[in-house]
Amino acid sequence: MKKIIVVINIIISMIVFISCSNTQGNIKQAEVSSSTEVADKLKEADLIKDMTLLVQHNIDMNKDGKEEKIEMYTSAPKNSDGNIMWDDMNKWLLQVTKDENVYKLYEGDIQLGKMDFWIYIDANDKFHIVNIITTGTNIAMIAHKHDDANNTFTSEEIYNLKDINVKFYYK
Repeated sequence: MKKIIVVINIIISMIVFISCSNTQGNIKQAEVSSSTEVADKLKEADLIKDMTLLVQHNIDMNKDGKEEKIEMYTSAPKNSDGNIMWDDMNKWLLQVTKDENVYKLYEGDIQLGKMDFWIYIDANDKFHIVNIITTGTNIAMIAHKHDDANNTFTSEEIYNLKDINVKFYYK
């Protein structure tokens, strides 16, 4: 339990430092649901068509001997040198591939911002993914928990600071 509290404190501390540049005008924020919902189970690879893979991590989340794949993508393309060509607004996707199923944990446009995620196992040996979405006007944290019995993910917004104007952030 102490480990979970320490991890949550670290994540919340990181929120203070994670954001984007000063913004002006009407900013479209990432849409985040405030209720718990079951992640969409997908069967198609069309979601990642024309997207850039930012990170992939393989982990056996349910201890069945098979690794699941966690991937985060953006619509920002890479240039010929392999550098990402960020735009003011990019589509972001966080998904988990388990067996033949793909679970979309987050898909949305993030303007003047980014998304990060953390993977952890809690004291009850349950697998979790937490993602933080930051923009110039919003900081949100969403927790995703795998339900082995129903072979689903549930997602819950656990923090959402809206209508702010971030002036500085440290990388």
